[in-house]
Amino acid sequence: MGGTMAMKINGYKIIMTSMVVIAVILQIFFHLNPIVSIIIKVLLGVVIFSAISRIILDNKNKDK
Repeated sequence: MGGTMAMKINGYKIIMTSMVVIAVILQIFFHLNPIVSIIIKVLLGVVIFSAISRIILDNKNKDK
């Protein structure tokens, strides 16, 4: 089980970093449009929150 958990965390890390990279690129791309950057930040926050909550849920399920 330990190996799969490490794999999961690595997968989340890759997803998170790619999301941050995409967000930064979009941020630069839409630098003149504050509304778009706010939308991107909100979406990024939702994605990160869901990923973190999924990791926590996976840990709780593993403990059962």
